[in-house]
Amino acid sequence: VEGVCRDALAPQQGLFTLAERDANGETLRIPGALLSAEFAGDGSAALEAQIAHPATRIVSLTITEKGYAGSGPNDALPTLLRGLAQRQALGLPGVTVMSLDNLSRNGEHTRLRLLALGEAQ
Repeated sequence: VEGVCRDALAPQQGLFTLAERDANGETLRIPGALLSAEFAGDGSAALEAQIAHPATRIVSLTITEKGYAGSGPNDALPTLLRGLAQRQALGLPGVTVMSLDNLSRNGEHTRLRLLALGEAQ
């Protein structure tokens, strides 16, 4: 499934339909909030540049439990760390990092892993 989200969204320029259901029925809308979807395994330089771009405000992660332990150059968290370091070097404000997977306490895992990676450098 690596890169599947990106591959599905690219032909649609990042657009998708959001279905909201409640007691009154279903409402469909196209939020238009997603500007790009990237896959860390494709290579990190372009993704790091996106993270460091001044217009970037949110970086969302959907990674597996094994992905939190990944330390290869194109794994998600090392790539995120380098992109955040570029932002800092440019004097840009931080971004919101959202973990959208189903791992319990994923935000804490992300923070601890990023700190460990940073200390190892």
